[in-house]
Amino acid sequence: MAFWLDSYDEEPDGKDMRTVLHFHRALAPVTVAVLPLSRNARLAPTARSVYDLVRRRFRAQFDDAQSIGRRYRRQDEIGTPYCVTVDFDTLDDHAVTIRDRDTMTQQRIPSPASSTSCRTATTTAGRRARVVVDLSDPHNDQSLRPIDA
Repeated sequence: MAFWLDSYDEEPDGKDMRTVLHFHRALAPVTVAVLPLSRNARLAPTARSVYDLVRRRFRAQFDDAQSIGRRYRRQDEIGTPYCVTVDFDTLDDHAVTIRDRDTMTQQRIPSPASSTSCRTATTTAGRRARVVVDLSDPHNDQSLRPIDA
């Protein structure tokens, strides 16, 4: 219970307050959320295939209800560390956008559907780190590794 209370945070976000659970990724009930940009029929099959790959290795959730901003907020509120967004560019370049919960930074990376290893740079707690998602190893969860430079 103490870790739950300690992870709860309300942050100013423009004129609103953003509620976030800063769970450690090992404690988060959902590690990765797959979010199609919209409920468009062209995006659905690609988003589902990404979700099917991700859910084999991680505690994952698929969410296509309401706007993308509300879905991000919903995932922040339940403590999901990473959101994978499938958009219309994904259909052409086979890349997805990964959003970090704590920094709200977003990076385009190769889609898990077309690659076994995805890498992106992000800033976590003011420190530069590299998020490595290796989908080829079922026992390897996402890990944060310092970047040399």
